[in-house]
Amino acid sequence: MRLFVCTNRDYKLVKFSSLTEWKNNVSIHDKLVILFEDIFGKTNSRFSEDQDSVLLEELYASANHMKINRIIITVRDTVRQSCHTVLEKHRILNEKFILDISSKELQMNETQKFTCLLNYFKITNIEITRNATDENFKEEKVQDNMFKVKFHDETVQKMIKTKTTIGFPQAVYLFTGNRKFTGQGPAFFADAPNCLLNEIKELREKGKKVEQDRWQYVTLVYTMLIGCELRPNGIDNHLVEEIFKSLYKRNLPENFNELIRASATVMSGRYSSCKSGENHSTFTFQHQTTFEAVLVSYGEKEPAVVIPFMSLEFITELVRPFHY
Repeated sequence: MRLFVCTNRDYKLVKFSSLTEWKNNVSIHDKLVILFEDIFGKTNSRFSEDQDSVLLEELYASANHMKINRIIITVRDTVRQSCHTVLEKHRILNEKFILDISSKELQMNETQKFTCLLNYFKITNIEITRNATDENFKEEKVQDNMFKVKFHDETVQKMIKTKTTIGFPQAVYLFTGNRKFTGQGPAFFADAPNCLLNEIKELREKGKKVEQDRWQYVTLVYTMLIGCELRPNGIDNHLVEEIFKSLYKRNLPENFNELIRASATVMSGRYSSCKSGENHSTFTFQHQTTFEAVLVSYGEKEPAVVIPFMSLEFITELVRPFHY
């Protein structure tokens, strides 16, 4: 997964999820800040001493000849401990700064979590109330983005104190960006990835009766199968037909192109992000957890189709318990 963001001084922030990506996607003329996120695994080490060692040395050498301003490599603590003797051999990892953001000194405290939550509340029509009777996040009207959601102080404290299985800012981002998650309250923070997976599965099942949900799910699956980058102006008709028939056993309607474009637009900001270009807009998954939820949910129906899209590392992580 790649993410390009403009930064000051014309530098681009480039996000990669594997070491191999940078060789094919970075030009020597680019002015870059490169972020490698979880490249050695999320729950268990997937460091390959033969392959990754060579790539780390090449990256170290290339950094001296390219316009790279910073290289940021994130490694989860449990993974770092399992392969630290190998990683410490590489100059790019042992010569610079190492920050343990899970340490008490650097991890988010409750004040910072509250500020993060409050900032997202302000831009998503959510507020905090001191009166417990005003709390309304369980009402059906919460699904309407125009409806002002209210959380009592004590409920907000439960969110802050809940230990999340993903980063707290990421959980807040998903929680406030999707009103179905907002309606779950503190329960969402306890198991955000499963909540997202269940949401995607529900969208798939509702698609059997509701056209809007049907085409939103088809659009998500199509985006996954074409490499996670949807360009509405160049849709593969044959692939859409295969997905549609495998899920809903129906003939493809003539206006399916318009339905996919409309679905992509509706889901922007909830499941996907939109990047506008000169001649077209491109839709990508908002986060890796969304991609994984779509992959797993479609895999329940068409396992043979999604297996080629699963790396061995993803399969290994998928079947291991979180605290392995």
